[in-house]
Amino acid sequence: IQPIFRSRCFNCHGEEKQKGDLRLDTPEGIRAGGKSGPVIVAGNPEKSYLFELISLDESEDDIMPPKGKPLSEPQIAWIRGWIREGAALGDGVQWPVDEDAAGSALAIDALTEGVAAADGNAIQKLLDGGVIVRELSSDGKFLEVDYSHSDRAAGDLRLEELAPIAANIHTLDLKRTKISDSDLKVLSEMSNLRILQLQRTKITDAAIKNLAGLEQLESLNLYNTQISDAALPDLKNLTSLKKIFIWSTQITADGARELASVLGGDVVNMGE
Repeated sequence: IQPIFRSRCFNCHGEEKQKGDLRLDTPEGIRAGGKSGPVIVAGNPEKSYLFELISLDESEDDIMPPKGKPLSEPQIAWIRGWIREGAALGDGVQWPVDEDAAGSALAIDALTEGVAAADGNAIQKLLDGGVIVRELSSDGKFLEVDYSHSDRAAGDLRLEELAPIAANIHTLDLKRTKISDSDLKVLSEMSNLRILQLQRTKITDAAIKNLAGLEQLESLNLYNTQISDAALPDLKNLTSLKKIFIWSTQITADGARELASVLGGDVVNMGE
């Protein structure tokens, strides 16, 4: 992580310059955050402002770094994993881990009781097909499945291969894939799915109906999709949601406020 910060962040957030009062070249500076407050919530990438900014679309004004090419997808994935695992800074000081950190190992380990071990053959088949599968819990029962870096992203995802490990999937990353509304029917068996990434896909309001059975879903990213106010009734039924990203969608400002009043969590609508 440090080499990424050194090559892409220190020019604006280093020893000589600290834009936004943020310094990323020292552990103390990273922990202190900037004038807007903390930029990292240990254990929870989805709540970390730094991760939010590096994950923006290249067309967004707030993307970081603001000059040059955006961070690569592997770099973003490494930073996400680093935050999720506690954002260690190499000085022996441990961050307080966010109690609501849906992605942290500590939170996940407390949720796997009663869940069967993941099917190793099914995992290997996915890996052989270029799909990234990461163990999130220390017992290997909860998994993150990432299609966004796979060769399948631009074609047939073959999501039916997820059936043997459906109950083990905690995080599913489908951003920028060719996922269709009907493809999401396979999610109905993912009883432990907490984080779903659908940003920058061509899904429509019809897709949200396929999320009805996801009683544990806590984070949903719909950034830059065609989702509109017509999906509000179905989104309101996702009562476990703590965070939903809806900027660059067709959901109106009134719709966003209505959604926030029902869900009570964070409705991220940067376009408002």
